[in-house]
Amino acid sequence: MYRQIATLWLLVVAFCSLTLSSAAQPHNQSQTTISNERTSSPTSNDGHSNPFATSLTLDDAIEMSLKYNPILMAAGFENHARKAAIRQAKAFPNPELTTDVENVTGSGPLQGTSSGEFTAGISQSFEMGGKRSKRKGLAESLFDVSVWNFATEQLGVIRLTSERFYTVLANQHRIRVSDSLLIVAKRFSDSVSLRREAGKVSPLEERRANILLASAQLGNEEARRRLVTAWNDLREMWADIPSDATIVEGDLEEIIEVPPLESLLGLLDQHPEVERSQSLIDYSRSKARLERAVSIPDVNLTVGARRIQELGATGMTASLSLPLPLFNRNRGAIEEAQYESEATTALAHATLVGLQTELKNLHAEVLSAKSEATLFGKGVVIDAMTNMVATVAGYESGKFDLLTVLDAQRVLFEISNHYVDALERYHLSRINVEHLIAASFSSLNEGGSDNE
Repeated sequence: MYRQIATLWLLVVAFCSLTLSSAAQPHNQSQTTISNERTSSPTSNDGHSNPFATSLTLDDAIEMSLKYNPILMAAGFENHARKAAIRQAKAFPNPELTTDVENVTGSGPLQGTSSGEFTAGISQSFEMGGKRSKRKGLAESLFDVSVWNFATEQLGVIRLTSERFYTVLANQHRIRVSDSLLIVAKRFSDSVSLRREAGKVSPLEERRANILLASAQLGNEEARRRLVTAWNDLREMWADIPSDATIVEGDLEEIIEVPPLESLLGLLDQHPEVERSQSLIDYSRSKARLERAVSIPDVNLTVGARRIQELGATGMTASLSLPLPLFNRNRGAIEEAQYESEATTALAHATLVGLQTELKNLHAEVLSAKSEATLFGKGVVIDAMTNMVATVAGYESGKFDLLTVLDAQRVLFEISNHYVDALERYHLSRINVEHLIAASFSSLNEGGSDNE
């Protein structure tokens, strides 16, 4: 469809150039100038060289983002940190070396060290209530949360990269439309000037044509500025890693059939945010189990040897200590963990409801954008181009005045840009829906696409 529109744009340019130049100066010096302009490229006509050399596909852009995006790198480091936390949680408490000296450097018979008693031992704490295994389970559940954090960030990077890719693609199309309009406006302005010199039109018409040219030039500069901004946003996704790509390659007019809302709602369960919410529930429950285990006192066992200098003998020692949970039974921490678990469960439900509402709204938006883009694609743009050609012909035959021609050009430009806007809105809405269901429309439709 867009190739047909591009061809018609060229026909409009050629027709306007031929009719206007021949009507103004059929035999004089202006023919050479207009002929030279007709052979120039659209971008070189206003002083810009064509920058499009190396292409970038959507798959290439996503691959670059997944490889170099700094947010994903940070999320990957978080996963490594959580793995290290699991290893630490599995560690046993360290033993303690204890030493004890008694009955030395005193007075009377306890002078010196001859009557001293020296004790050396090893103290080990034994965690009761399964603290180690519960601590390990808490670290593992936190690692699961970080895994889904990474998946959420990854899906978000894919979504944002796709959005920015299609923004660049749409702006490339806008530049083509703007370039074509600029050629028409330039040649129309030149032709009206020639007609004014020949005394066929008034200076007022020449000024109006010059105003149209100035407007087309401003619009062309704005289109190029927007394309530069869109490219900067896209390159940001891979942290400005050098790339030779100067044009994105894709089919802006590809309209994929939108699956029914009912079939999409059931896919929300596989969204990373939903899975992350479940992992947070598991984490809060693991934390509650650990806090209950913390309330159980640990046993400390000390085993050693005691040397009694006065007797010249050595004996074994052993001691066992057990804290008495009289003042602190960790009840506050247990209750806190229980409430956190309830809060996390409620938030998980709120997350799912929020995603469902967002999907409903986005589904309606993508259907609206698809309908609008399809309507334009069925011939509105072509009709506007045909009207433009007929209006120029009518102007040359005296049926229409200059304002009618200018209005036809304005309508053609607006319709062409509205078509690109509708296509861009459709793709951005589609990308957001696919982000929510973590699947593409193409994978859900056996038919693939609906290119009307």
